[in-house]
Amino acid sequence: MHKQLILQPMKPFIFAALILLSACNLNKSNALLEVADFKAKVLEPNAQILDVRSDVEFKKAHIANAINISFTSANFDAMATQLYPDVPTYIYSNTEAEAVAAAQKLNSFNFKDLFVLKGGIASWQSANLPLEAEQPKKVYESDIMPFEEARKGNKLVMVDFNATWCKPCKMIEPFVRKLHDNRASEVIVYSIDTDQRPDLAREYNANQIPLLVFIKNNQEVHRSLGAISEEELNAMVDKFK
Repeated sequence: MHKQLILQPMKPFIFAALILLSACNLNKSNALLEVADFKAKVLEPNAQILDVRSDVEFKKAHIANAINISFTSANFDAMATQLYPDVPTYIYSNTEAEAVAAAQKLNSFNFKDLFVLKGGIASWQSANLPLEAEQPKKVYESDIMPFEEARKGNKLVMVDFNATWCKPCKMIEPFVRKLHDNRASEVIVYSIDTDQRPDLAREYNANQIPLLVFIKNNQEVHRSLGAISEEELNAMVDKFK
């Protein structure tokens, strides 16, 4: 005869230990921040703010200068490669748990100094802190930050200055698109129409096009004028990444 299995009530200290083991592990560099501390940190010039809620929720209201990658999106991993792993990253969502899960995912990608808003965005709203709805300008649909922000980081940025009437620009457009789609972990690629952004064209002296400008830490490291081959384009990325 099989012995009857009798379940005994779990002792409080054992139950607490199991909770700690199953909870998301946040170390010194992956900490929960109270709303006041989170606010102070995101105002720092090198802060990378990540909103992992849905695109719809982000568009309604978000913390100023936040970047949006929905944690439930199938493209989360791929889009996360556009972020800077060496820059302090401050993460928030509707729930603290989802933000912590996003932090753990980024931690597996060797991100450093990840911080989560304790209590989720509700804690920010309860403190009567401001939110905004204005969207940053994007070049490609998969871009998560505008060029003006991306160029400030230590990751290689390449901007292709072009125009719709420029035939050589059309020749290299497939190469630029392929680079954008396939090498996002190594270079952030932007395609900027000089007729639509004359301010940036003047800033980078893009008087002749197509012009490829390579940037790191807000400093130009190389430029290439005229049509080039796909092999030459990839070689430049290999050299300056």
